[in-house]
Amino acid sequence: MRASAGRVGAAVRRRHRLLRKNDDRGYSVLEAAITLPIMFFLLMAVVQWAIVWHSRNVTQAAAQEALRTAQSYQSTASAGKADGATYLSQVAPHALKDCRVNVTRSPATVTVHVRCRVMSVIPFGNYAADETVSGPVEKYVVTP
Repeated sequence: MRASAGRVGAAVRRRHRLLRKNDDRGYSVLEAAITLPIMFFLLMAVVQWAIVWHSRNVTQAAAQEALRTAQSYQSTASAGKADGATYLSQVAPHALKDCRVNVTRSPATVTVHVRCRVMSVIPFGNYAADETVSGPVEKYVVTP
């Protein structure tokens, strides 16, 4: 009886060594199936953040360009609006869609509001860049 128990013990140890030796088979595919979509989503989130950040800078620059034109001496609001739209179409024609440039010019101040829809690389995201700037209208003053 003792000899058969020794054989069973040796067989169990052998089996345990074989199982321990090959215990990671198939786990790399499972790990990749779990981690790769997460990594891909995080990468796309970083790319989307960079596109939104760049788009906000571009819309702010377009608003400032429209403001400089509209606040000039004897300029008009439509001239500022045209300059802002031209700037957007030249600098970011693909990243920004449905851009609206609104220029309001009163006798003392000019206000420019630029709003654009930002290109999205994440399927469920809708992003917009919205910037407003204002400044005084240039006036001709005769010094005595």
